Amino acid sequence: AAIAGLVQALMDAPGRPWSIDEMARQVHLSRAALFRQFQAACGLSPLQFVVLLRMQAAARRLARGEAIGRVAHAVGYESVPAFSRALKRVLGRQPGAWQRQGAAAGGHEDETFGH
Repeated sequence: AAIAGLVQALMDAPGRPWSIDEMARQVHLSRAALFRQFQAACGLSPLQFVVLLRMQAAARRLARGEAIGRVAHAVGYESVPAFSRALKRVLGRQPGAWQRQGAAAGGHEDETFGH
């Protein structure tokens, strides 16, 4: 139940500067116990999950035509190049490709993310 509450908090604020210590405190677990329980429940480490949430949110925003720098900042990145590398690593495409896809689809969001 504690992990489910943390997952919801992460989903509600993916751009927040989450740390493992903060997540562990929120669910009253040690860092090691948090990692084990989160991995068992979600199949990813807590930080991998946060990065995936951020990149999915970013892809949706880019597909709606938001500026790359604005999206990067909104999902917790201070550096556009770091954001671009993370997006490509996690979702396989650069930010401009997500923007072009959104423009080609008339600004509708990618069905991949179900929003």
